[in-house]
Amino acid sequence: MLEEFQNRPWSFLEVSRDYIIGDCKALFQVLLQFFNTLRSQFPINPLASLSAPSLSFKIWRTSQLPLLHKEGVQVYDLSRKLDPQIREAYCGGIVDVYRPHLIGKGYYYDVNSLYPTTMCKPMPVGQPSLVTLSIQQFLEGDFFGFIQATVQAPPVTTPGGYLGLLPMKYNGRLICPGGIFEGMFFSEELRFALANGYKLINVSTAYKFLRGENTFKD
Repeated sequence: MLEEFQNRPWSFLEVSRDYIIGDCKALFQVLLQFFNTLRSQFPINPLASLSAPSLSFKIWRTSQLPLLHKEGVQVYDLSRKLDPQIREAYCGGIVDVYRPHLIGKGYYYDVNSLYPTTMCKPMPVGQPSLVTLSIQQFLEGDFFGFIQATVQAPPVTTPGGYLGLLPMKYNGRLICPGGIFEGMFFSEELRFALANGYKLINVSTAYKFLRGENTFKD
């Protein structure tokens, strides 16, 4: 830049304008290539989708789902009759900053590829069924699915209570409540919370699924 402006006065606006124009051109070229590639590969209108996930789902429904049906693979659509009930159990990642409490020597751990690792664990598959489930049956049985339950969080002085292990949506926010609260939880997430100090007080609704091993391996 020193060489470029050695014979003319420095202009912040000129440099910014050139940068922004180049940025817009590059973005336009990327979008053009992206949409042209989609149109050439799949029978859809990519401009009709508002997000990458909705676009991916549309491609899956129009291109991959018919192939699965052709192979005799049964795929259940739960979006209308069950999605409103279990949607509450699906939460995004929580990004919180915690004040560290360390006396003496400690270790810092950085977890890589956490989402792919989780996707390799058993997944709920098949046609779900509404079942009657008691606290004892859940604690001692092999129930796998989603539970509308009332739980009690451990004290904040314990690791489980300090971090918060059962998230839920409240007034448009994602929180991990303390005290006694009710929510829809995935069975394995609830079991992990119970192993770390949470208490199960009541089970009101239970949707049982089959346990899918290596669902996404291939």
